[in-house]
Amino acid sequence: MELDGRAWRPNPNGLRYRVVAEQGWDHWSGSESRDHITADDQGLIFAVDGDGALTTSLLNRRDDSWPILGDVIDTGWDQYDRIFAGGEGVLYAQRPDSTLLRFQYHHSSQRWLEYAQPAGHGWDYSHLFSIGADLVYGVDEESGDLVRHRWDREIEDWEPGENHRTVVGTGWSGFEHITADGAVCTYDFSDLPRSTVPDSDRSRSLTPTEDADGLMRLYFTESSGRLFEAWQSSPSDPTRFGYTPLGRDARFAAHPSAVQRSNGETSLVAQHRDSSIWGASRVDGDWGDFSPLGGWTPGPAQLVETTDGTVTAFAVTEDGRLLHREQHPAPGAKVRWWPLGGAELTSDLTVVAEGDQIHVVVRDDQGSFHLVTAEDGTAITWTTLPGHGFEGSASLTIDSAGQWRLLARGADDRIHELRESTLSAGWSSVGDQEFVGSPAAIVRAGDRTTLVARGADDYLYVAVQDALDDSRYGEWTQLIDRRTGMVYRTSTDAAVLRNAAGYLLISFLDLADELYVFRSAYPDAIGVASEPVSAADEETDEPLTEFDGGPVELTEVR
Repeated sequence: MELDGRAWRPNPNGLRYRVVAEQGWDHWSGSESRDHITADDQGLIFAVDGDGALTTSLLNRRDDSWPILGDVIDTGWDQYDRIFAGGEGVLYAQRPDSTLLRFQYHHSSQRWLEYAQPAGHGWDYSHLFSIGADLVYGVDEESGDLVRHRWDREIEDWEPGENHRTVVGTGWSGFEHITADGAVCTYDFSDLPRSTVPDSDRSRSLTPTEDADGLMRLYFTESSGRLFEAWQSSPSDPTRFGYTPLGRDARFAAHPSAVQRSNGETSLVAQHRDSSIWGASRVDGDWGDFSPLGGWTPGPAQLVETTDGTVTAFAVTEDGRLLHREQHPAPGAKVRWWPLGGAELTSDLTVVAEGDQIHVVVRDDQGSFHLVTAEDGTAITWTTLPGHGFEGSASLTIDSAGQWRLLARGADDRIHELRESTLSAGWSSVGDQEFVGSPAAIVRAGDRTTLVARGADDYLYVAVQDALDDSRYGEWTQLIDRRTGMVYRTSTDAAVLRNAAGYLLISFLDLADELYVFRSAYPDAIGVASEPVSAADEETDEPLTEFDGGPVELTEVR
């Protein structure tokens, strides 16, 4: 129904209403569920279904279609007796003890902007409703007063007044139902998320994984924005790959993120050029369609899987806050983008799982790193690490004793290391060589860390932790194909993967988007065990810096 002045505007059929859905809404017709459905000033319907899930639906009034219908955005809302909208995406929810909580959900970016903000106790009114702009009305059944409250977003509290309320009418007791037009008053919501132009940094354009057969799979974007999956087609040759484009005609920014899940599926996210995050899964060898996941972040998202099988994405907002979203959630999970906190953060982040915990290292705009440990969707620790002036992303590793170490490029363009075990000693330089990219670090057998970084000459260099003195690293060694002596320039940082057989695989792209893959000449057990090295290699100081590889031979498979 639509108002025309003081009267309902009739439809062409002469009725003052029209049916827009003939079934599926009976759950909310009963008195026990009538207070579990509401609509904001944009026409977005919020409803709590029979399982306690909060859903959204949106009617296209031009053709009475439902582009969004019953989309679950949260769970556990059966704990509330009543919900009502208070503005664009603004929801108030009342608990049985009369506690009121404020929420704000941004539909287009699929973000929770505010979640369960306490809004006071004692809301024992017989009716609660809003006319928008956080103007909340209630009926004091005992006195019959109609009272008004207004939430002040600046101070995150109700406007001052006696009991934070103003009496605006009398004689309102005895009504069975009261409602109001929720779009009468509106806020200036110019601070809501908007799509933006993604960061143009292509230094991190590849993500490697290992499939169930022990073969490498690579996900990367070309300069044109096309997204590809490439898979190793020969176990004995690291430079032979099949490939296929993903996402059809969509165009993506750099750095897709993928995880090979413990159940055999693959989860993938990539940032579209409109700054939204898109996601897809490969199940039983077949890719499903890409679907937009909102986000609208200036940089890409990073995926990680915890031991319970949950896959979580992390990203940073335009105002520098850390977000997370569970991609394959268990019941009760956070199925939209949730704020974890922070301020003035950049999109340079790294995520690593340790059991059911996730460690996130993110750089702020002053070049300092923050280490965030999250569990069950909550940041349980947030530590600002020493030092500032760092550039790019850090690389985080965790050894067999559960001790972390961080590698990053400093203001002097050298690679520096910070260890949990010697945190008070601060950062130490790994050699004197200067670099332009972010380092990639990986723990190999015997807790020996291998570093790969892009030098100022755009060649990759490798350094390996000393086998006898773990406080030292060997010299930086240029990445060379030991068979031919060839070296290749890169336009991206290295993507590294240690496979199940103990080999290190390094991949990168050049300026022409040509793909290169190198595999270590030996499994890393050679660095910690008595495994012999052939006579031809006896003069090599560090066998773990020897690699075979070069340009990849790609064969398209449709």
